[in-house]
Amino acid sequence: MCEFPRWCHEGVNDTIISNSYSYRMDKCPKYGSWLTSYYEDNINYPSNNDCDETIYGCCKVENSSCDTVIREGDSYSFYQILLERETSWHTSIEKIDEIGSNCPTIEEIIYEVSSNVFVINLHCEIILFVFLILFINTYLLFKLYCKNNRDKTMISQSDVENDGCVGEEEINILKASS
Repeated sequence: MCEFPRWCHEGVNDTIISNSYSYRMDKCPKYGSWLTSYYEDNINYPSNNDCDETIYGCCKVENSSCDTVIREGDSYSFYQILLERETSWHTSIEKIDEIGSNCPTIEEIIYEVSSNVFVINLHCEIILFVFLILFINTYLLFKLYCKNNRDKTMISQSDVENDGCVGEEEINILKASS
């Protein structure tokens, strides 16, 4: 389970108390800012490295400073400085208008990257388990049936020598015994 510190509040002696989002990923990112790269990979968005040359620029994820100060162990006063500077994460997603109405929020990014995690589908797992049990039972019954039939069928030395074919001598013996 991964956590992303979303909101920071002042604690005692200039410490930070955070409220975090918990989400699932196969491997938690070392830095929260890596979430934007995972997001762009998941939605297969074409990368735009020339954001300065676009009409409206590229999307930014605002108010991401809490993650940085928690990870680095900084003080609440330093967090306030970062808020004043309006630090943000930059993406390569091109804005479609001035306000960036197509830009993802951190909540949307977290939802997208966590929804692509491999989750066990219990229904399919149960069906596979039942088929496995049926296969094993069928195999064991077949082996038992073959063993019982093998015990009932006797092969004589002459069958082996004649490749299992009945010769005239055996036929005469069979006729005489009947």
